[in-house]
Amino acid sequence: MVRGASKRAVIVRPGDSKLFEQAIFIVSEPQGGQGMTQSQLLQEAQRIAGRYAPQGQKPGGSGVPLAFAAGMGVTGLAWIAALLLF
Repeated sequence: MVRGASKRAVIVRPGDSKLFEQAIFIVSEPQGGQGMTQSQLLQEAQRIAGRYAPQGQKPGGSGVPLAFAAGMGVTGLAWIAALLLF
């Protein structure tokens, strides 16, 4: 429980996300966002969020499904070879 504390927050609500309802950024005390407009604070929040969720990159796009399928193929070939040789 926090008593007597007042913080400024920037809340970003992505309209196209089915996973996230909102992201909340707490503005640091020393700067307090002074000298910055509401638009500038929002742009900074979006910039920071963009570092963690790069645009155009799909989850699982690292080739894992292809490596899994290749591993299954090699295992299948090894199993068939073992049946034929032994």
